[in-house]
Amino acid sequence: MRTPDSSGDEPRAAAQLEGLDVTLLALDVEHDHSVAHAIGAAMERSGHIDVLVNNAGIGSLSSIEEVSMEDAKAIFETNVFGALRTTQAVLPSIRGGGGRS
Repeated sequence: MRTPDSSGDEPRAAAQLEGLDVTLLALDVEHDHSVAHAIGAAMERSGHIDVLVNNAGIGSLSSIEEVSMEDAKAIFETNVFGALRTTQAVLPSIRGGGGRS
């Protein structure tokens, strides 16, 4: 998540309630270095990644003629390129460890 320090209380509480060992990492899918850092931290902690859920996404509730090119590019950066960026970052671990892509 982008801001685990300020937004992570609910997931942490749910994990604690279920007795799960969960680590929240800062990750902004719009930035290569953020993806690399988070994937590296996950690999360091567990040694492999088995699953990736690309659930980052943004949208616009405007009609198409009201959407600026800047907003459209931001949507693509997160929804398309962010998913591509994270998938490419984890595929070596998933393929090497028997996970699914």
